[in-house]
Formats: sequence, C-alpha cells, structure tokens
Amino acid sequence: MAAVSGLLLATAVSAVWNEPVRSVEVQYNGLARAYVEGSREIRANGTQSPLQIYVITMPDRREHVDAMLKSIGLDSVAHVFPAVMKTKLDWDNLVANGEVHHDSDLTLGEVACTLSHRAVMKEFLNTTSEYALVFEDDAIAPDIFTELLEERREGKENYTSLHLLEELAATSKKVGWHGLNLGRCWDKCIKQEFIQDFSSKVQLVKSRRSLCTEAYIFTRDAARVHLKHTRPIRDAEDRARISFPNFEYFSTNPRIFNQLDGKPGASINGITNQPECISYQSKEDRKRNAIRNREREKMVAKLKAERRKKL
Repeated sequence: MAAVSGLLLATAVSAVWNEPVRSVEVQYNGLARAYVEGSREIRANGTQSPLQIYVITMPDRREHVDAMLKSIGLDSVAHVFPAVMKTKLDWDNLVANGEVHHDSDLTLGEVACTLSHRAVMKEFLNTTSEYALVFEDDAIAPDIFTELLEERREGKENYTSLHLLEELAATSKKVGWHGLNLGRCWDKCIKQEFIQDFSSKVQLVKSRRSLCTEAYIFTRDAARVHLKHTRPIRDAEDRARISFPNFEYFSTNPRIFNQLDGKPGASINGITNQPECISYQSKEDRKRNAIRNREREKMVAKLKAERRKKL
C-alpha cells in the first residue's frame, strides 16, 4: 500500500442491506473513523453473502478505488475503509502503548499499514460473515481476473465477480487455508507446492514467501491469529503473516490482482516494481532484489539515526 498521509473518515459505497444503514463514528487508537452498521452484503437474489469486502483507502486514492471497484462489479458491495495515517502516529507513544515492539526498525508508514489491517480484522470479527476480502487502495485487476471470471461464468446466469470471489473463499473448507493471497509478490515460486486447480488458468499453491497484501482473503480464524501476532508490531505486514505459527497461507497462481505502478518513494517500502516471482537463477532478478535491499537498508539506517537523536 502506498505511503500514508492525512486523515480520512471512511464512506461506504452504496449497497443493498438487510437492515437499516447508519454511519457512526468510533475511535481506533485515538484516530476517528467512520463505518457503516448493517454491513452484511446481500446478493441480488436476497441471500446473504459469506464475504465481507473492505478497501483500505487514503484520500488521494479514493478516485482510483471507486474506479477499480466499478470495473470489477464490486462497487455496490465493498466498504471503503479509512487507512490509519502515519502523520497521526508518534513512535514513542506507539512503543509505550505496546503497539510496536521497541526494537522494531519499521517506518511509520509500515506501522500505519499494519494498524489499518488490524482495524479491518476487528471490524470483520464484529460481523457474522465467514470471510473477509481485503484490498489496499493501490490494487488493480489485471487481464487474468477478467479471463478467470469469463471462464467461471460460462453456462451460468447472473454470475458476477462476487460469486467468483465467494467460490475462491469456499476453497478454504476443502484445502484448509486460513489466508489466501490473491496478489502475491517476491515469492519463491520455483519452490511452491501445488494444492489444486481452481480453473484452467488459476491454481491454488502453498509457497514459501507470499509477500504483498494488496488483495487477500482471511477466514475468521485467520483474523484472530492476525490480531494475536501483530501486537506489538515487530515486522512489516506481509513479512509478519508468513511467519504466523500454525497458519496456512496459500496463494493463487498466477496472482489475480496486482498493484499500481507508483512513482519512486510513493510506496511504503520505496519499491515501484513488485514482481510476482523471483528466481535466483536470473541475473535480472538478482539485480532487482539487490536494489530493493539497498533501498531498504538506506531507509532503515535513516530511521535509526533519527530515533537516536531523540534519545
């Protein structure tokens, strides 16, 4: 997710609800946010969807989020959820309050990212839905998503993106994943384990390094595990979850969502290109990985120097 700035009260996109909808304001770590009660999606045929859809959103990405949701037919069921803003965070207070581990070398942007995902998990667990589909505001749907949708809807009437995503979520009951990454990056794909075919174009795999969090599905158990192991925050959101104990984290192969190409410095980790897979046999991949690591090291060194000045 891109670097965060400013504060946004969430607005929910229009939807058909099975109970009255009203916006209320609550507090999360002292940050005001708004959400919509009555948040169980209802399909056109009147049945309840088992899937809650959230988009963690910053002010300058709202236009993109609206366009992305509309392009894949989720604009009537997704909740635009306010990102926690790094400009509203204080490192010393976060450490003192037990939100962040004192020895962490994360940036405030990375901390804000995890706090945003934690807020979504809490919101999700306040519903009765089985699954949460979470997007970050730089998510995009590449051609493979449209191709997958067309394949899955063949011979079915009124089949939508929501049905497709519900079917993906339902695979957790058969193959036992807790989380399913729909937009992995920097993965060691050469070592992935095939789990099952979802279609002729997309498989479910278990891999070693399924990073990036622009699009994923969590079960309720996954949300609880996430909340348990992200306080205090020790590592970046994507690196942390691949280390959760007893946590089955699978991926779609290939990824069916991707990230917007950003300007240098626009993303949390300063990297503009997020490849799905890395291969240590490729000189190009090794060079790209080395650049990524150097940029990360520079950023961490700068942070540590700034924090030492405060001591």
